[in-house]
Amino acid sequence: IDDIALIYNGVGISDVENTEKLFAFSDANNININLSLDKTSISEIAVYNVYGQMVYRTEVVAQNIQHQINVNPFAKGIYIVAVTTDDNRRFSQKISVK
Repeated sequence: IDDIALIYNGVGISDVENTEKLFAFSDANNININLSLDKTSISEIAVYNVYGQMVYRTEVVAQNIQHQINVNPFAKGIYIVAVTTDDNRRFSQKISVK
């Protein structure tokens, strides 16, 4: 058996602080998903099913703090909501449609 030494030098992805968070939550009737970022404007919203197929996409022109997606036409299941910011950063969140 070979000896293996792991050396940590304190530099890595975990050291990069990402202070931006995507918030995705449904309303009481599970009809709308509300999306918001705490500091950055959203420029595009896309929703993907578990097979990676895009089932919804919209470009955001109004720079509101909160955005809504009507999930009423979606089949029940798990989806990934991906948003792109004005400065081309991407955030994603898993949601469940019931």
